[in-house]
Amino acid sequence: MNRSSEHRGPIHGRALWTLFGWTGVLFLLVAGGDVLLTWIPTDFGNREWEFGTITASFNGLLSVTFGMVMILGWLAQGNRALPLRIAAWAFVLMGVLVLAATALYWTNVPLALNAVEDSPVRVGLVKAVVKTVLQSVAFPVAFFFLARTSFRWGRAVVPREEHANVILGV
Repeated sequence: MNRSSEHRGPIHGRALWTLFGWTGVLFLLVAGGDVLLTWIPTDFGNREWEFGTITASFNGLLSVTFGMVMILGWLAQGNRALPLRIAAWAFVLMGVLVLAATALYWTNVPLALNAVEDSPVRVGLVKAVVKTVLQSVAFPVAFFFLARTSFRWGRAVVPREEHANVILGV
């Protein structure tokens, strides 16, 4: 039997979520590694480094978030509470890290804006600030919403014994 005749009909949900989950792991590893590498080597106290590092990190968070959400969908299909709780705490951690980075970022914005007088450079700097400000609001909201959702899904998990009883009609 050749492979083309083995698969007929729609792809089953579990197989699709497994594909999404592993793709999410890939996104998380690659994008997460990219974001992490912006922080190495650290140079806290250097205003230019802090400003540039946080701006670059926030730019990479969309792919990290996408990967985490794909993994969350995969975990939700497993009907197990512990992985969902772990995911929830990962989202809380990400939200807190973004808020901490935002606080550090705001200490650098006035200095960065005052340091640049050249009009084209200033326009680029203002664009970077506006974009990072939008991200500094959107990402924590998203991460805390996803954490809340993950905690809820973890509480809604039906224990395996009850799940079997529901299926059997007992």
